[in-house]
Amino acid sequence: MRPIALVVVFVAAGLALFLTLRPEPTHACSCNQITPDEAFDRADSVFVGEVTSYRVRRGIFGWSSIDPTTVKFTVSEVWKGPQQESLTIRSVRSEVSCGFEFKEGLTYLVYARDGQTGLCDRTALSIRVSEDLAALGSGWKPEPAVASRSDTPGPDGRGGCNASSTAGRNRTDLAVLASMAGLVALNAWRKRGL
Repeated sequence: MRPIALVVVFVAAGLALFLTLRPEPTHACSCNQITPDEAFDRADSVFVGEVTSYRVRRGIFGWSSIDPTTVKFTVSEVWKGPQQESLTIRSVRSEVSCGFEFKEGLTYLVYARDGQTGLCDRTALSIRVSEDLAALGSGWKPEPAVASRSDTPGPDGRGGCNASSTAGRNRTDLAVLASMAGLVALNAWRKRGL
């Protein structure tokens, strides 16, 4: 009889706790509405560009709405920030986490701070930003990209001064080989021990 009474007490306590604790409502991303002028003042880069590349870096535990994204643009007009034909910015993967969901091949008006943008920054498809474009006025055409030394072909026809990236690749290759050798050694040790 005693174990049954103990179970009844635990169930009653759990039910009472469940009924008294009310979960806080959760909301997806919510932003304060800002004007085009406020968005311009907050941003350090404002431009119109077509998405040429969109990469999502998956987290350690699988896909998440906060996975970081890298978005590369071909820029057609600039109001603030670097006046380059090609710019790269970051966001998070989903609007649920206040990120912005870009799509390759589409053109956007981008307001970015510190190389990042999101849903609350007024970034939007360029076909939906007539109010912003009227407030911004005329921008500048970006400057053509200048070939850097690493882009200049060397005597062998491949990239010139690109030793740092080659050294980084070599270190990565060595790390992978060392890891594989360690796994082979561990497996051999385990087989001998059994």
